[in-house]
Amino acid sequence: MIVKSHHIPVSKSLYAKRILRSSRSKKILITIGLMLMSPFIYYALPVEEESIIYQYPLPNENRQFDDLIGWYQSSENKMYELTWSANSDIMLNHYDSIRANNKSYLFRQIDVNNFDMDKDSLTSELNILREGDLLKLVLNLPKSETRLELTKIAMGPYTTKEVAYYNGEVKLTGSLLIPEDTNERVGIVMIHGSGDSDRDSFWYQYQAHYLASEGFHVLLPDKRGCGRSMGTWHDASFSDFAGDALAGVEFMKADRMLNIDKIGLMGISQGAWVSHLVASKTDKIDFVVDVVGSVQTPRKQLSYEVKNDIGLGFFSAVIAPFVTHRVRKKRPIWWEKNGDFDPIPLMAGSTVPVLKISAENDKNVNTKKSIRYVEALQSENPDLPLEIKIIKDASHTLFHLETQWMSHEYLSFLVSWLKERN
Repeated sequence: MIVKSHHIPVSKSLYAKRILRSSRSKKILITIGLMLMSPFIYYALPVEEESIIYQYPLPNENRQFDDLIGWYQSSENKMYELTWSANSDIMLNHYDSIRANNKSYLFRQIDVNNFDMDKDSLTSELNILREGDLLKLVLNLPKSETRLELTKIAMGPYTTKEVAYYNGEVKLTGSLLIPEDTNERVGIVMIHGSGDSDRDSFWYQYQAHYLASEGFHVLLPDKRGCGRSMGTWHDASFSDFAGDALAGVEFMKADRMLNIDKIGLMGISQGAWVSHLVASKTDKIDFVVDVVGSVQTPRKQLSYEVKNDIGLGFFSAVIAPFVTHRVRKKRPIWWEKNGDFDPIPLMAGSTVPVLKISAENDKNVNTKKSIRYVEALQSENPDLPLEIKIIKDASHTLFHLETQWMSHEYLSFLVSWLKERN
């Protein structure tokens, strides 16, 4: 008996579907594998060390603008300050509590009475008019249809002088704001945050202006290696920056014309770490203002900042170590010198009043940890002269979330605290 086998035919379309599913599965697995491997690949890729080009001022450069520097008034009675620039020659500023109303222009001199803003030396955007004893500025910006005629006035809220002083062999330059009429005999040395930073930053200028307008003497320097200051910042230690700040303190104390009784530090962001270090090394300062500084080490602070920048919830914590590794590799010397700096022991040993200002919506610095750490220090030592103030609805820049400009709560509280304790 012959048994016949029965072949059951397989549909070609069904077979094709199976192959297609298999192909898709492989692609999904490959994609998942690449996603899992990508952080490790990113970590292993070579990192080129950041190259910083320093552009120092000419050693014999002579800036003769003393007669121009000062306060000017428009026909609408708006006040403008013509002051020294770190990277150009002069800058013209108008300060206002509303962001859109603030103005800041940088100019290079073409000749005695003409200044250029757009790097076209054939045209001048700022002209000086001398009419007898009157000194006028004519600002002409065709692109924005801006034309202003400003008349110099005898007195504004403060006078600005460009000054130079030394930390060892490093020449530091800055602007010294001297209030015209004040009962305050308090000096403040500002300390910059991270990266390239100088007094041309309107963000720093605005804070210095606010404090000087309230009667405080303010030294706003160019950070070492920035603006008109010598030295280098990308490989400097916090001890180097502390030496720079202390040199500023000593410079202000030595100027008897300032008539200062008390002097303190205002360290902003990364500069806050430096302010605590200075306070631990000298008895020459009377207070410290720590503005949006971290209570953690730079390494931990960077990790927090990167996680927020990534913004992928749980995955941010997985990816962040790979990103921070590459960030540190770009400035290896700086991170080797400063990465493990811990401000808490210095804050715990404070002997002068310390105001720590934190922003409620800070994505760079962990405000919740700041509160927790400060409260722990206060609990351990009730007599510790350390106070924390949380600025509501403010970011790391202390911009209010609605107005997107400097929080009035921050500025008014800062001034009140300074006046009450000094």
